Amino acid sequence: MSGDPDRFVLLEEWESRDALAAHDISAHMVAADAASPAFRAGPAQVVECEPEAVGNP
Repeated sequence: MSGDPDRFVLLEEWESRDALAAHDISAHMVAADAASPAFRAGPAQVVECEPEAVGNP
């Protein structure tokens, strides 16, 4: 979907799926979503990679 001005990619590393889930419902994320509803106009597409797949040692 190259060239789509409304699409971006975040690369993040989380300790666990539970840690990511907790982050998504943390107070600062809930506030950020409320302040900018277009940021999450649709569900996020999450792709899990093994660390070596993204270039980590």
